[in-house]
Order: sequence, then C-alpha cells, then structure tokens
Amino acid sequence: MTKEALKYPALFLFIVFTIFIHYIAKSPNLSEPELASSGNQTVSSDVGKIAPDFRMENLSGGQMSIAEFTGKKSVILYFWSCSIPLCDESLSELEEFYNKNSEKVEILAVNVGDLRFELEKFLKNKNYKINILFDSNGMGTLSYEITEPTLILIDKNNTITYIYKQNKKDERLKNILEEVILPLLK
Repeated sequence: MTKEALKYPALFLFIVFTIFIHYIAKSPNLSEPELASSGNQTVSSDVGKIAPDFRMENLSGGQMSIAEFTGKKSVILYFWSCSIPLCDESLSELEEFYNKNSEKVEILAVNVGDLRFELEKFLKNKNYKINILFDSNGMGTLSYEITEPTLILIDKNNTITYIYKQNKKDERLKNILEEVILPLLK
C-alpha cells in the first residue's frame, strides 16, 4: 500500500479516537483505581510485562521512544488531554517531580486526542522540561489501551511496574508520585 492509501484510514482512526477521548473526559462515572493489596500498584494484567515501545513526535519535530532510556533510567508515561482540567494540574506536578528526580526518571507526557494547534496553544506560556509528546497516529494510546488519563511507570529494564488510572475524583497526582512512584525508582 502507498502512503497515500494509508493516510485516510489513519485519519479516520485518529478522529474516532479523538471523539472517544472527549467523551471519556466529559463522562461523570469514571471508575476509581483499584489498588493491589500491597497498596503500591494498580491491579492490572500489564504490570510485570515488557512495555510496548513506540516512536512519537515531540513539539520540536524530533522523535522519541521508550527504548532510548532502557538500561539508563526509569520512565513515567503520562497519557493526558488538554480537554481534561485535571491534567493541567497533573502536568505541573509531574514537572515538579521531574525537577527533583531527573537523575532517576524520564517523563514522557503523551498528549492524546488533541489537535496539534490545540496542544501548542495549551502549552504556549508553560515552560515544561518534561518531554511533551504528540500521539498523532494514536499508536501509543492503542498500545497501552488508554481510555482515561493514565500514569505508567516503566523500570530501567523496560518492565511495567505500576499503572495508575486517574479520574476526576482522585487525590492530587503529587501524592501518588511521592508516596508510590518515588520508592519504586531504583
């Protein structure tokens, strides 16, 4: 198939996913996270598995992937959307956490469901050091089956060690970062 023939199905999937994310953002009944009995990780069949890799565009036009950090640092993936007010506060909390722990962890904040101009407008007066990635084709979101703002911790060996699904009723992400994520960083 030619690139031209692939463009329209990819565009269709992106539009459908964008509508889905906006629907989820406005849904009043997002589920509470279920914590494992140990209290330090979300119950998920993906914890302990190798993290799917992907390449995504950053806002300066370069590409990034999780594999770049394998063997070097843990990675926090944070899937978010401009249309969810909770995510704005969470990005600031991730930035603060990164400023204190950048030698141990890399943060990839993956924008989901927004058009590039919406993302650029949202970030215009914010000077984040964390990596903001644009999931233009939805592959990162599909790889991790994301349906709501989600934080995923991946260790240096590329293993998923923690998954946290954030919802509108949640405590601040800062508490999760300090009480759960920080002790898991090695």
